[in-house]
Amino acid sequence: ENGHHRSRKERRIFFCLPQRSLLGPLCLLWPIGNHLGNSLNKMPSTRVSEDNTWLLHCTALGLGASCLTPWLAYISAADFFIAVYPKAHLMYVFPVQNMGILFFGCFVMMRFGERVSLTTRVLVPFFALLITMSMVPILNMVGVSKPLALVVTIASQLIGSCMVTVVQQSSYGAGGFLGPQFTNALEVGKGIGGLIIILARVILKALLPPTPAGLEASTNIFFISSLLIIATTIVLWKALVRSPLASKKISQYEEQRRRSLCLTSPENGPEKANNTIPPPSATAAAGAAAVGTREETTTILSGDHLKSSPQRQQLIDIEMASPRSTSGQRGEKVRGGEKVQLLLDAPPSGNNDQPGDASMKVVLSKVAGPAWVVCSTFTVCLACFPGMTTSLVSPELGDWFPVLLVLAYNVADLLGKSLAGHLQLFSGTTIVLPAVIHMGFIPLFVALVRSADPSTLACFVTVATLGLSTGYVATSCMMLGPQCVPPSDKVMAGQVMSTCLIAGLFIGSLVGVVLGVAVAS
Repeated sequence: ENGHHRSRKERRIFFCLPQRSLLGPLCLLWPIGNHLGNSLNKMPSTRVSEDNTWLLHCTALGLGASCLTPWLAYISAADFFIAVYPKAHLMYVFPVQNMGILFFGCFVMMRFGERVSLTTRVLVPFFALLITMSMVPILNMVGVSKPLALVVTIASQLIGSCMVTVVQQSSYGAGGFLGPQFTNALEVGKGIGGLIIILARVILKALLPPTPAGLEASTNIFFISSLLIIATTIVLWKALVRSPLASKKISQYEEQRRRSLCLTSPENGPEKANNTIPPPSATAAAGAAAVGTREETTTILSGDHLKSSPQRQQLIDIEMASPRSTSGQRGEKVRGGEKVQLLLDAPPSGNNDQPGDASMKVVLSKVAGPAWVVCSTFTVCLACFPGMTTSLVSPELGDWFPVLLVLAYNVADLLGKSLAGHLQLFSGTTIVLPAVIHMGFIPLFVALVRSADPSTLACFVTVATLGLSTGYVATSCMMLGPQCVPPSDKVMAGQVMSTCLIAGLFIGSLVGVVLGVAVAS
C-alpha cells in the first residue's frame, strides 16, 4: 500500500505489521522493527514522503530508547563490573555519577542550552555516546591493565551521562513544540529500550555460563546493543529534519530561538528589549517626524521584526511636547491634543507569544501540578524499585527471581506508557489523585520485604502494578505539562518537566538507600 494513502487510524498506531524488514532483528521487538525497517526501505533517496508521521514517532521512540539504554547497559553488566573491579564499588559510583549529572545538568541546559541549535544538541552528543559506549567492549578486546581500564570506564560513564543529559533535555524541549504524541513516544521509547536490555539479559543468562568469559561476552552484547540503537536514532533524526512535517516546525523553533537570543544579547539585553517607554529625545524626534500636517493619529513601528512576525504588540499613547509652544513648558499638546502612537513589543507576560519571555519560575508556576506529580511518582518508584526488590527472595525461582521481577516491571511500564498515549483519564488538575494513591507503594513494599515468607505471586503483582502505575501517570504528566502554557513557552515547559522527572529520580534514589538501610536494620 502506498504510504501517501494511509488512513488516519493507521498513522496514529505505532505498532503496524508490514511485511518486510531489515531492522527487525536489531530491534528485538518484531512489530516495531518491521514497521521501522519497511518504512526505511520505502524512503526516497532525495525526498522524504509527505506522510511521515511514522518517521516522527519512530524518531521519538529512538530518542527515548537512546536516553536510557546507555545507563541500563552499565547496570545490566553489574556482575561483570563487580567481578573485574571488586574493590571499586562501581555499582555505587555509577548511580551517583549518573543521577548527579542528570540533575544538575538539567539546570545548565535550561540556562545555556538554547544558545545551540537543536540538531547540534542531538547529533553531537550522540556521536560522543558512540565513542564512550564503545570503550568497554574495546577494553575487553584489547586487554589493558586494570587500573587504566577502571579509569577509562568511569570516565566513559561520566561523559556518557553528560551527553545523555543534553539529548534528554533537548528531546523533551522538542516535544513541547512537536506535540504531546512526540512526548508520549519518547516515554514509550524508554520503555522499549529497557525491555530490549532486560530481554537481552534474560536470553544471555540462559545461554552463557556464569564464567569470566561468559560475563565478558554478555557485557559486550549489552553495549553493542546500545550502540546499534544510538546509530539507528542518528539515521532517523537525519531523515526527520529533512521531512516536511518536522522541518517546518523545527525551522519555526530555530527562528524563535535566534530572535530570543538577539533580544537577550548584551547589545540588546532585557533592559533594552523590554523597554516600552522611549527616551525623551527619541520621543520628540518621533513626534516631529510623525505629526506633519495631518490631524490624525500616526503609527510608528519600533523594530523591523514586528512587520512580519505575529508577536503580541502594545500601543502606548505618548503626548508629545509641542515644538510650536511659546511657553516652552513640557506637556503642551501638539496641534491641540494630537497624539503619536508608538507600536512597541509588549512587556513579558504569561500570555504573549514572544519566545523566551517567560522565565523558568513563570513556566513552573503554570505546570506546577504535572511537574509535582512526575517528581513524586519517580521518587516513589526509585524508593521501591530496584532497591527494595533486591531484598525479595523466592525459593522456587532462585537467582532468576530478581531478573524476572525486572522483566515484569519493564513490561508493565511499557504498557502504562503506551496506554497514556491512547487513553487520558486525568487532566492537569486531577492528575494529583493517582499520585497520592501511588505513594501507597512504599508501605506495601516495606511490608513485603519485612514479611518472613512473601508470596512469589504477590511480589510479581506488586512490582508489575508499580510499573504500570509509574508508566501511565508519569507519561500523562509529561504530555500534560506543555499543554498548560502558550506556544512560545512549550519548549521551556518540556525542559522544566524533564528537570522535575530527573529530580524525582535523584530524590528517589536517595530515599531508596535510606529505606533499604532502615528495613535491613
